[in-house]
Amino acid sequence: MSAVWMAVRRLAQAIVDGADQSNASVVVGTDSISAAEVLKSASAAVEEIRRQIDHQVRAADTVDTKGAAVLTLTATVAGFAATRVQLDNDVRRVAGVITFVIVLAILGCCIQALKPRAGFSYGANATDLVALVDQYPHEQVMLALADSLRDARNVNVEHLEAKQGWYQNALRLIVAGIVAIAVMVAVEAIK
Repeated sequence: MSAVWMAVRRLAQAIVDGADQSNASVVVGTDSISAAEVLKSASAAVEEIRRQIDHQVRAADTVDTKGAAVLTLTATVAGFAATRVQLDNDVRRVAGVITFVIVLAILGCCIQALKPRAGFSYGANATDLVALVDQYPHEQVMLALADSLRDARNVNVEHLEAKQGWYQNALRLIVAGIVAIAVMVAVEAIK
C-alpha cells in the first residue's frame, strides 16, 4: 500500500477510535489531510474502482459474445464439411484426423472462454458492508468499501486474462483449421 493510503487508513481508524472528527487530520510528507479529505478521497477511489469493475464486466461479456460466435461458426463449418469428407486413402485419413483434432481444439477453447465466471466479482460483499454500517462511521465504511472493491478488481483481472487467453487460442487454431481444410481440399478429401 502507498504511504498516503496507509495514512488515510490510520486517520480513519483514529476516527473510529473516537478522535474528534472536526479537527482530525493526518500528516503525509508535508501535507495534512483532514477527515473530510479522507472521505472525499475514499469516495473518489470507490467511484473509480466501481467504474473499472463495470468495465471488466463489459469486457467479459464481450469475450463471451465473441467466443460464442467463433463456437457457432466452427460448428457450422465443421457440420457442412463433414458431409463432404471422403477418407478412402491414408493421406486423406491423416488430413481428416488432423482437421478433426483442430476443430475439437477450437471448440474446447471456445467452451473454456465461455465457461461460467466462477470467482468473478461484481463488487463488494454487501453482507460485510451492512455489518460495517451498523458499527463504524461513514469514513471507515467508505475505506472498507474501497478495499473490497480493489480486491474484487484484482480478482477479475485474472479471470479476464484467462478468458481472453482461451479466446485468442481459438483464433490461432482457426488459422490452423483453415490450413487443414485447404489441405483436405487439395488432397480431395473434401468434395
